Amino acid sequence: MLVLRCTGNVLKRFRQRPRQVEVSATASGLGEWYVNTADDLLGSFYLIVHAKSLYAVVVDGASVPSIGDLVERMLERLARHMASLGIRQAAQEKVLAGYEHFLVAKTASRSVLGSMNDLTTHLYLNMAAQMGATGKLDLWAIEQKLDNMPQRPIGWGFPSERFAELCAAL
Repeated sequence: MLVLRCTGNVLKRFRQRPRQVEVSATASGLGEWYVNTADDLLGSFYLIVHAKSLYAVVVDGASVPSIGDLVERMLERLARHMASLGIRQAAQEKVLAGYEHFLVAKTASRSVLGSMNDLTTHLYLNMAAQMGATGKLDLWAIEQKLDNMPQRPIGWGFPSERFAELCAAL
């Protein structure tokens, strides 16, 4: 099951009620993701961060009128990410099958929220740099930068490597 832990802004935007949800410590660690908004002059975006690996996915909010649409866009992007990370097909299918059902909950970890706020700042900086340099926005390139930036909460590891390790353990 996919647990989307949404910030207050995301809950309000999708008219969701905050719900307290506990995730088992023995779970594989792939089902819990945090969601934040990143709105600026370029439009509305959602930064979605995996709780255990800090792996980031960015979804353009223009085509996301509902929470179900957000999950659909996230899974489309995540499938592309897993393929680029070289995760074997069986593991990809297992991860995506586990995300067939989702639950919306409020945030539960200050550490993940802090990391997500840092990633949001880097998202804005990368967006501004791209727009200044090329006049175009390439979310894929930005995601690659975010996911290959060492993170202190995961022992200065790279989110892309940590996420791939978790997927390989399936």
